[in-house]
Amino acid sequence: MISFPTELVGEHLVSEAAVFFTEALAKINARQFVREQAEDSPCCARCAGCALDQDAALQDAKRLLETRVGHPVSIVAYSMGRELAAGKPCRPVLIDGDRLAYQLEDGSVMDPVSKFEKPKESCCCGDQHSSNQPDE
Repeated sequence: MISFPTELVGEHLVSEAAVFFTEALAKINARQFVREQAEDSPCCARCAGCALDQDAALQDAKRLLETRVGHPVSIVAYSMGRELAAGKPCRPVLIDGDRLAYQLEDGSVMDPVSKFEKPKESCCCGDQHSSNQPDE
């Protein structure tokens, strides 16, 4: 049985916990994508129309797609799960000291959370995410 202290002391432990939970959620997501055919799901949480919320609970891909709100851990775990489901080895990493991302086997770092900060950034699917932006 795995147990965790209820009180995390220091930013370092919080970052380690985020990496651990990202990896666990990504593996759950990979199983869901394999079972439910990954190509039937949006390529990323941004394309799914999800909103980034630092206070949202950690969610697996199925719940993320249902609620359309995700914590950064859930956002990274969604994209990482798609990579794992496609048979691409990857692992969660911290960039800039505290920002979650994941690294592919070839060393390239993918940062799916950045899509929420750059809404005009195109995706691998070619979607500019304009349909997900509120009308202004």
